[in-house]
Amino acid sequence: MNIKKFFTVLLIILLVAAAAFAGVVVGWINSPPFKAGEHGNALAKIGSDGIVNILVVGKDHVGANTDVILVASLNPKAHRISILSIPRDTRVNYRGERKINSVYSYAQYAGYKKEEALISVASQVSGLPIHYYAIVNLRAFRDVVDALGGVEFNVERPYHYDDPLQDLHIHIDPGYQVLDGEKAEGLIRFRADYIEGDIKRVQVQQAFLTAMVQQKLQLKYISKIPDIYEKVTDNVVGNLTVSDLMDLAKAAASCEANTYTLPGYNSQTSSDWIRDDAETERLIREKFGYTDEN
Repeated sequence: MNIKKFFTVLLIILLVAAAAFAGVVVGWINSPPFKAGEHGNALAKIGSDGIVNILVVGKDHVGANTDVILVASLNPKAHRISILSIPRDTRVNYRGERKINSVYSYAQYAGYKKEEALISVASQVSGLPIHYYAIVNLRAFRDVVDALGGVEFNVERPYHYDDPLQDLHIHIDPGYQVLDGEKAEGLIRFRADYIEGDIKRVQVQQAFLTAMVQQKLQLKYISKIPDIYEKVTDNVVGNLTVSDLMDLAKAAASCEANTYTLPGYNSQTSSDWIRDDAETERLIREKFGYTDEN
């Protein structure tokens, strides 16, 4: 996958397109485009190696569970970006054992700094220091897809699931079709009967994002940026400024990308994903360029 396309569309969701393509952001250059979160001391400083790691999280718009968690690691010197997907069922230790997708909601309801909690846990489980983050309400994802006119996608099987508590209703028939925002959100969140559990969902998410990238990184969609900004800005929490986004987009333009999933295995006694420590350390060292000396 071409990283210029992947990373730019990823950051369109975070509003980087406005900074990368047009002068519509001239007045915001030193202003944060998103709501500020309480990240405390969880964020790291960028080191001499120049590697920048961004935690990107998709949060459901009813509760506070985080259904999509990934770390995008930009290495300008190596002309490489590595994307690590962290399955939502990954078992972590945050004030007791729990799945990583519940850390944010637990911290919120227990009175802790929820952004700080999630950043710290994501850094611990991935082995990557986090420099920037964006927590995106999945309502924003839905709005972005609609603003771009939907995404053509080959749905390989029927998807039907209803969860009134989450206001989540998924009804998608199989076949090649244009998915609107509601169906796209349903597709990337569905996992009800996957034998592989959350690992299959991660694969579907990556396939959909690839299709979105290939279809929507075109000049004709740039005119939609102001509308996307208006819809997205109130649904994203993070520490990125427009200036940061511009710098990241420029650095990413000459890079190639690869995607990975946190190494591990399914628990035999629960639905948890158990991290393989040795394989994770090897992956981070070989593909992300991190060692104990970083």
